[in-house]
Amino acid sequence: MTGWGCVAVGLTAIVATVLSHKEAEGQWFAIWVGEAVIAAAIGFTTMYLKARRRFFTAWFAPIVGGAILRVCDREHMRTREACAYCFP
Repeated sequence: MTGWGCVAVGLTAIVATVLSHKEAEGQWFAIWVGEAVIAAAIGFTTMYLKARRRFFTAWFAPIVGGAILRVCDREHMRTREACAYCFP
């Protein structure tokens, strides 16, 4: 989970703590079950967003590098020079 996701879960836990102390004695369990559902939703959402962003950054550089190497290879195919020639 991201750092901001942990902050959000912590804030909702503080709210749940305050509410559970103010409510009648029988309501504390329902408040904490609700907090668990909210915390799980925050956790899954922030992990999904982080994974989506990391997927982009992890794959973007190799795809661009492969495209550059492919263009370089295509340019030098006729002379049979190594593709490394593009990057002195």
